[in-house]
Amino acid sequence: MKNIFQIVFAVFMLFQLAACSSGGAGNGGAKGSSSDAGLLGPQDFQNKLNELNDEILIDLRTHAELHQIGPLAGASNLDFNAGRFERVLPQLNKQQPIMLYCASGGRSGEAAKMLKEQGFTKVYDLDGGVQAWKSAGLPVRAHSH
Repeated sequence: MKNIFQIVFAVFMLFQLAACSSGGAGNGGAKGSSSDAGLLGPQDFQNKLNELNDEILIDLRTHAELHQIGPLAGASNLDFNAGRFERVLPQLNKQQPIMLYCASGGRSGEAAKMLKEQGFTKVYDLDGGVQAWKSAGLPVRAHSH
């Protein structure tokens, strides 16, 4: 299943637009309502990544945001604002751990809520997004094209 996701991700990356808008999903109430979705602080998120071995790690940021702060190692980028996450969602295994993050937690909170509503059982959301991750001194990769 991970190989299928990686192939789908590669296809999406080929079509990813350079034009970005960091608007769209804000930090509205979705983050607070996803507390049952495994909202984890940066260190707990890192510990969960170390603990799991079959997770899918999804970066929901735009292409421009990836240039500001690189992705976490092993993350697949599915721009939430461009609808890429929603297109891949039906192909994901509901029993496989899904780990989500964005810039500050708004979009990942919305995505976590969507997953839970679809019956996904192992959803983990990085509280504060990649900004909190980097502020905690945890590593990111340099973005490459």
